[in-house]
Amino acid sequence: MSGADLTGVTFTATPVQAATHSISGNVVSVATFSGVPGVTMALSGTSSDNAITDARGDYTFTGLANGTYTITPSRTGLTFGTTSSTQTLIGLDITGVNFTAIPTQKSFNVLCPASGTTNVTIQDFSFAPDNVTISPNGIVKWTNTGTTHTVTGGPSPIPNGWFSTGNIGTGASTCIQFLDTGTYDYFCTIHPSMIGKVVVQ
Repeated sequence: MSGADLTGVTFTATPVQAATHSISGNVVSVATFSGVPGVTMALSGTSSDNAITDARGDYTFTGLANGTYTITPSRTGLTFGTTSSTQTLIGLDITGVNFTAIPTQKSFNVLCPASGTTNVTIQDFSFAPDNVTISPNGIVKWTNTGTTHTVTGGPSPIPNGWFSTGNIGTGASTCIQFLDTGTYDYFCTIHPSMIGKVVVQ
């Protein structure tokens, strides 16, 4: 001070960002004791979100504020030992929010993953190879290099209703995941002489 008032002494305030946390867990099949991919995990409560389990059955919700949340799993062909789980975040991440999946059907169509599939090529009027062996929860990927075909469960020419890809056009691929052990015959409904087999053991 030198005998005069001082003005313009200003400050800039920056809001403190509240810390955020995560909730994570896993979905495991009671039939195979392995992680189940492709399960939709719905988050509701203080905020809402959706996550999809990865190839190991893991999921994570991030960026969550303190509060109460409910996680609910869903996937066609599965029921769950616990239908939902409610968790309260208070300053710490929550891990181990796990679910058990119970298959209600033996197989179902899935989006083809980038890797980890057993591959079958549909060449001309045959499946190559026409007989594959996989483990439970494995995924078979059919890629069509010729005219339109189908992959339909059952002994030709009678579908058994277990799975069906519908029409597969030239250059297209489709995937089916097999949950349970057994032998799965299949054929092309457009060309019934085309037959194949998936053995799950």
